[in-house]
Parts: sequence; structure tokens; C-alpha cells
Amino acid sequence: MFEIDLKDFFRESLGSVRDFQISGILQKKIQPFLTDKLKISGSILATRQIDSAKVSGQIEYQTQAKCDRCQKDFTYQNFQSFAREISDEELRHLKFGQYSLSDDIIESIIINKPIVVVCKADCLGLCSRCGSDLNIKSCNCQQDEQIKNNPFKVLKRNNYGSTKKENLKSQNR
Repeated sequence: MFEIDLKDFFRESLGSVRDFQISGILQKKIQPFLTDKLKISGSILATRQIDSAKVSGQIEYQTQAKCDRCQKDFTYQNFQSFAREISDEELRHLKFGQYSLSDDIIESIIINKPIVVVCKADCLGLCSRCGSDLNIKSCNCQQDEQIKNNPFKVLKRNNYGSTKKENLKSQNR
């Protein structure tokens, strides 16, 4: 699917360049984060070097993903770049001169996957107590929980972070 024609590229002079445009759907499951259909488009550049060819590219991809905070499905879109050096020996043995970019694209996507995939930057997620979607409505249990189990309430009681002047005022009360 995502193949570029590098037939006889090892015979071309140093600095020779071939430009390719790719577009299509890559159907392969990539970890739980991505569904089995990746819509991919981009531009690829193959440059002849000494004893090798450098294949580099910029791709844009879209897929359906599940938000790590609110668990809703959404369309995830991202841009990736990648580069790979192919030896002349590898170039000579390519089947029909076709080099497949699929593995390079998948590797780039996996390596550059964000730790947390969210539907929007300000997604509030689900309440850990009642499971309500906090993007739709707030719940009282979250506020009660924060007041009771706030690990920083000890710091407030000890006036941590206050200036000496503020500490003296609070002690004189």
C-alpha cells in the first residue's frame, strides 16, 4: 500500500532526489491506542548518498481513539516525521524495486505516541467516585472528597509557604 519505487536508485549519482506523495488507509492494529484503520497522507523524499539512500518523510494521520480521561471515542489527528537509511545492498534486493514504508510509519507513530491521549486539552474526565462525565456536569462527591482527603491541608495548618510577617500575624490572633 505505502510503497515507493526505488528501482535502480542505487545506480543514480550522489545527491539524486526522488519525491513521492502517499495517501491511503493503513489497516493494522497498533496497540490499544489506535484502531485498525489509519488514514495517512504525506510526502516522502529519497536522497542518494554514498553506499545508501536516505528515505525521510512527513506524514499526517487520523484514526479513531478513546480518550484516556473521559473514555469517549474521538478522531485523533497527528503529524509525524521519520527517516531511514537503506543500504545499496538492501536497494539491490528490493522486490520489483518497491520499498514498503508501512513498518517505518507504524514505528514512528508508536515511538511518538503521547503518554496520555485526550479528546481535548481541557477534558475533565470522569469522577473517580461516581463515574459522572465532568465535561457534562459536575458532581458533589468530588468536592466533598477533595475537602476530606486533601493531602495538602496539613501544609495549610502549618502555614507552609507563608512569609514570616504572615506567620507572626496568624500566631498573634
